Amino acid sequence: MLDKESVSEDDASMAWTYYSHAEIMFHSRFQSFLIAEAFLVGAFATIMTIPEPNEAHDVKSTLVRMSIVLVGLLLTWQFRLALTSVHGKMTYLRENYLDKNPVWRDFTQATRTLDRRRLHLHKMLPLCFLVFWLFVGWLVLAPLANLL
Repeated sequence: MLDKESVSEDDASMAWTYYSHAEIMFHSRFQSFLIAEAFLVGAFATIMTIPEPNEAHDVKSTLVRMSIVLVGLLLTWQFRLALTSVHGKMTYLRENYLDKNPVWRDFTQATRTLDRRRLHLHKMLPLCFLVFWLFVGWLVLAPLANLL
């Protein structure tokens, strides 16, 4: 960690380059996460609308439903880890280099009210999807518990 109050112009420029690339990567991963989750929710909703005429079909559709739930859980956890990693790197650059640059400091002072009220969507949204997939998994497995 740097202890200086300000950083050189070259260091700030390099940090800004890294930060902008990390921000692009963060947002592209975030969008990919939302698209993948939307497809999984759509696939699960489609499977839930299929009528179940017999017991053999019920077992097959339950297996398909549970596999979608498991893929949803694994995907959500993986994206949470990926988003948290990139966000941590962005935070390091911001705190150790960019916040010490006078131009960046003046820029962030202009938007300080937005900066302090960050929602941390990279943590909250995957957590909400994890809760959703756990709940849906419970809904799928609840009828099977009655059969045992």
